[in-house]
Amino acid sequence: MLESTVVDHVWIYCNIQKLLHPLMGMKPIHFSRNRSFT
Repeated sequence: MLESTVVDHVWIYCNIQKLLHPLMGMKPIHFSRNRSFT
């Protein structure tokens, strides 16, 4: 059961990365702003 959950998490993570990748490329200022706050 652990393997199935890990695969599901990796699959979801990959899909999220695919969705966020264009956003990161389009809005790098947003991420740099968050870094400055930390």
